[in-house]
Amino acid sequence: MFQQFVQRMNSQIPYNTNGKINKIPIITYHNLTNNMVDYNNAASTITISLFAQEMKYLHDNGFRVLLLNQLRFDRAKNVS
Repeated sequence: MFQQFVQRMNSQIPYNTNGKINKIPIITYHNLTNNMVDYNNAASTITISLFAQEMKYLHDNGFRVLLLNQLRFDRAKNVS
């Protein structure tokens, strides 16, 4: 699962050049658990340790994490 996460996060990099961001990966989390039964029974569940590993990857690789409500579109400049 972690390798899949890394591939998805990096899949947008080729679209962002010369300091201009054209594409961003959007990830959502619904349920965090330490219980492997919960993890195996619900597609929207992630283990706390995997979540921590993913957040560390984002931090260590210079990704900026935003909440959806922090995304803004500037109509005057036609950019986010």
